[in-house]
Amino acid sequence: MKRIVSLFIGLLLLLTPLMFSPSFALSEKYLEIEKKLDLTWLDEKLDFEFNLAGSDVVRSRVSNGYILIIGGENHMFDFYSPKNDRYKNFEYDVATEFYLGYSVVNKNAKYGLINSDFELVIPCEYDNLALTYDGYVLYLEGDKYGLFNTSGEIVIPAEYESIEQFSEDLAIVRKMESDAVKVGYVDKNGSLVIPCKYDNAYAFRYGVASVQLDGKWGIINKKGEIIMPFDYDFIYPCSENSFLVNGKNDSAGLINKDNDIIIPFDYDDMFYDVKSGLIQVQQNVTDDLVHNGFFDTSGKEVIPCIYDGLLVTEGYNYDFVSEGLITLKKDGKWGVLNTKGEVVIPFEYEHLSNCSDGRVVGYKPQTQAGPHVPFKWTCFDKSGRVVFEKDCMYLYNFSDGVAVVHYDFGVGVVDKDGKDIMPYNEVLFGYSIDNFYHGVSRVSLEYNDGDTLYGYINKKGEFVVPPIYTSISEYSEDFMLVNRQDKDVTGVIKNPFKDEMMSYDYKTVSPWAAEEVYAAIEAGLVPHEVKNDFKLDITRQDFAKLLIPIIEKTLGKNIEEILVSKEHKDVYEIVRLNAFDDTRDKSVIAAKALGIINGKSEKIFDPDGKITREQAAALLERTAKYLGYDKVEKPELTYSDVANISNFAKESVAFVGAIDLMKGVGDNKFEPKSHYTKEQAMMTIYRLYFMLNENK
Repeated sequence: MKRIVSLFIGLLLLLTPLMFSPSFALSEKYLEIEKKLDLTWLDEKLDFEFNLAGSDVVRSRVSNGYILIIGGENHMFDFYSPKNDRYKNFEYDVATEFYLGYSVVNKNAKYGLINSDFELVIPCEYDNLALTYDGYVLYLEGDKYGLFNTSGEIVIPAEYESIEQFSEDLAIVRKMESDAVKVGYVDKNGSLVIPCKYDNAYAFRYGVASVQLDGKWGIINKKGEIIMPFDYDFIYPCSENSFLVNGKNDSAGLINKDNDIIIPFDYDDMFYDVKSGLIQVQQNVTDDLVHNGFFDTSGKEVIPCIYDGLLVTEGYNYDFVSEGLITLKKDGKWGVLNTKGEVVIPFEYEHLSNCSDGRVVGYKPQTQAGPHVPFKWTCFDKSGRVVFEKDCMYLYNFSDGVAVVHYDFGVGVVDKDGKDIMPYNEVLFGYSIDNFYHGVSRVSLEYNDGDTLYGYINKKGEFVVPPIYTSISEYSEDFMLVNRQDKDVTGVIKNPFKDEMMSYDYKTVSPWAAEEVYAAIEAGLVPHEVKNDFKLDITRQDFAKLLIPIIEKTLGKNIEEILVSKEHKDVYEIVRLNAFDDTRDKSVIAAKALGIINGKSEKIFDPDGKITREQAAALLERTAKYLGYDKVEKPELTYSDVANISNFAKESVAFVGAIDLMKGVGDNKFEPKSHYTKEQAMMTIYRLYFMLNENK
């Protein structure tokens, strides 16, 4: 009997590619789903990846309300507005998609810059132009580079071989000096503040920079003064007074400005994790075995160098700490430590993930748990508490409050408590399922002929975009582009995820709060991941998530554009300067960079901590003032518990009271130390948004 079952399963697996064919994908069932979409087919077919004038890959998507079109036999460039369903009838020969509100254009083989109103900011007079990540425009004149700002004013004249991005208000420049290219630094006024005399250099961090001269590395400050002599094979700053040194006797260590040894030269390699401020050390035990440990920049050993495995967060270089936790291996078993070196999850597991969305998943070595289900997976919270266990083939990392589960011949979706949101589903077996975001996940299926088709599912496993498209662009500004195998043109889908992004359990909203909460959701002010458990106290991280949409919608720009134009630093530099050890949430980082929210300390944000009423008042006032609403007459506070209001919050409580954002709780009390709920936060965010935009 077992042999018959094995033969049947083998035959089923052989037939699976034949069953899943493109003709199956274009079934009436999927075409019926497509009919429900707000889909418009364009006049041209777009490639979703293409190279433009030697620049980086450009991906077709909606940016600043337009899609960049390249079509026709002559590859004519144009912009299409899906919102207005019209073409721009573009007058330039070449263009890039809009980035930070600008597009590089070309006419008659010369480059210029236009803004989002299609006004020419920099005339088409230059041999090349490129927008930088920190909001400047690099231009080529002859064979030399210079730098514009986005107002078209020259910041750095065209006299350098290359110009890098600004870091701490200084940019690396390279210039030909006596038949050799040398490196120096310019400021934002275009002044060469550190002469071009070095062989190589790194960007400034902590007020100092690593520079190379005659084959050796040293450290200089912003005045060009030598802080650390040119005695090292390599040296790199980890703080204002700690420097990672590689190369001394083929080993690595940490020293200070006085050349005192902070971390001994007992290690074969070191890596500095900018976000956590920790230094990973490595010792080569054998050719195949490396031990890992961690120090802080003061030289304190946080985690001893005894661990033979370290899980690095995917997509980040040397990013060891995930939501305040580090996943390590010792004696062949995985466990989790916090940044104090304390054991959160014991070293008993065959597999453990990094912490993602507040959860760690893994399994112990074990015998088969059931037919075709070899592992009993365990899900932990950030404290190491077991939240649930599940028998399955694979339990993936959590995102958007859910995780995908793979069974023997099916898939499912569970929430953070282990509750089945999508029970066992055989239809999706064989699909690759991406992480969920805003209630949906992109899925793809590769067929026996080599083609791959894409679609989107919701958390219940229902197709909201049918899997019939050979390519799908990223979802941007409420639109998505698709190509279908049997179509010679590209389609534009409007708001394909509206139902999923609007979905929430309305029963958990208090009746007295319902009208304003619904209005906030309809206005797009409430991120999908916050639309739940409305009566619960709001966390610090969720409050930050509510602040960003009101800023974006009021200013009419995405948060990346706002941050870069404010700071004139690239996004990665902004993240580095504003990151916390215990969260990498982009809303938290953005709100900190804008001066609206602070951490509990320099490196700790406490994302799960609760917001009090006086803290909410302070955050609302800072947000209103950032958005230009600051002319408010603040009355004297007359609450009976005014003595309980912290000094930092008294003016904020007066501010929000004066403009009717927040009032007392009854009996002439404000209760400043009471916690603020999600629905209260949404109500006041909506009131602020309405007040800021009612006359627009």
